[in-house]
Amino acid sequence: MDRSDIVLANTVFMIKKRLQSTQVKKFFSFKTLSPIHPHTRETSDEKQNLRAAAAIKALPIIQKHGMRISEALTDTEPALDVFKSPTRIEVIDMGGGKYVSMEGNGRVEALKRAFMNKGPEFDLMIEARLYMFEDEKSLNKVRELVRKCRIAKGFAPHEC
Repeated sequence: MDRSDIVLANTVFMIKKRLQSTQVKKFFSFKTLSPIHPHTRETSDEKQNLRAAAAIKALPIIQKHGMRISEALTDTEPALDVFKSPTRIEVIDMGGGKYVSMEGNGRVEALKRAFMNKGPEFDLMIEARLYMFEDEKSLNKVRELVRKCRIAKGFAPHEC
């Protein structure tokens, strides 16, 4: 465990436990989602590759569902079993149409690996739970916490 892990744990704690928030289910373009931290462990990489391969294979099913991957679809579709998780995808609105995933980073990354090379016209909508805060001041505080966390985790400031 290093300093960046402590920053991440503190950020998640503040958002989930200290600040008043609710969650609203919405669909987001997979292109607008970024992880709160990079996946650097070999086991994470293997799991993401497995999920990416499953997503590519399941593309006809995803197309039948209007290019939308919902929680219900991943819960019930055997071809997407590798996307099941005890947590749901949770995101923070960073402004400017960009979102950072607090939970579900590996699942989002796997979908990007599978489909980002499909070109600008290709889009896939992912159901996620958007954190909503009681006021703009709280949202801005969260955005700053997330930005600092992502920098501590190795992202360049312009990526945050």
